[in-house]
Amino acid sequence: MWELEFKGFLFPVLFYNFFIYSFIGWIYESCYVSIHKKKWVNRGFLNGPLIPLYGTGATTVFMAFWQYRDHYLLIFVGGIILASTLEYITSMVMELIFHTKWWDYSDKKLNLNGRICFAASLLWGAMSLLMIEFIQPFVIRFIHVLPKPFMEYLGYLIFALFTVDIAFTVVHTLQLDKILGELEKMRQDIFEYLENTKLYETKEEWKSKWNIHRFPEFADHIRELIDENTDRLMEYNKEGYDLKNFRIEVEKHVKEYIGRFQRSSNKTSRIQKRLIKAFPNMHSIKKDASLKDLREWIQKHKWDMR
Repeated sequence: MWELEFKGFLFPVLFYNFFIYSFIGWIYESCYVSIHKKKWVNRGFLNGPLIPLYGTGATTVFMAFWQYRDHYLLIFVGGIILASTLEYITSMVMELIFHTKWWDYSDKKLNLNGRICFAASLLWGAMSLLMIEFIQPFVIRFIHVLPKPFMEYLGYLIFALFTVDIAFTVVHTLQLDKILGELEKMRQDIFEYLENTKLYETKEEWKSKWNIHRFPEFADHIRELIDENTDRLMEYNKEGYDLKNFRIEVEKHVKEYIGRFQRSSNKTSRIQKRLIKAFPNMHSIKKDASLKDLREWIQKHKWDMR
């Protein structure tokens, strides 16, 4: 296997090229996000220090343009097209598999469905030039100086760890989607119950307010809502209406909801918590309110990173 060639490139060169740039990409992304967040963030989908999107993109650009490395404009434009296409496809595939949008450029100018944007594409082009002109020659020399037996054994170890990491991450990500499904069902249940209490005059008003309130402030919000609407509740209901019992009943349902939410949220693993932390702009396609609730719950209980 280590003697194979693909499109004129030796397999060991492509293999190590992929992992080296996956590691470089992880360093870049982690440092960039950590600086913005002012705290260390282990960026990337995988648990290990690798972001395969960078490894795949860099290796594709290397294979496509290495023989044209003196044509800077071609590399720049080609890097934009190849890397942006790869980023778009990766975003779409991950969304289809995990029902989650992992990054979103919707707030950026000249974006395409929030998956890619003009500024990021220009960066891909600049990085392609930097890679071909300065980094790639060192990477090739480094790969060729590795002793053959060591290179092979190290390759098997790296591939095994990489495969295990992918398997664990995919399983935990699918389980996270299941937890979000549970939380969304709970939100729907408590929403339907509270809708019938007539705490808001219209369903539309209640729904708009419901979507902006996060779980950590939920109980306080319901108490304030009862206090603010005491007169209307007394007027709306029949004579002899017992507001005290109404308050007790509502708070009982809210307390049950909070308990169910906490039990489901506590199921989240260290890997799932890391993913939520690593992708602060991640959106769930159909369960985004529950994802926001879970993110705030994890941040509030950040010491519990079991």
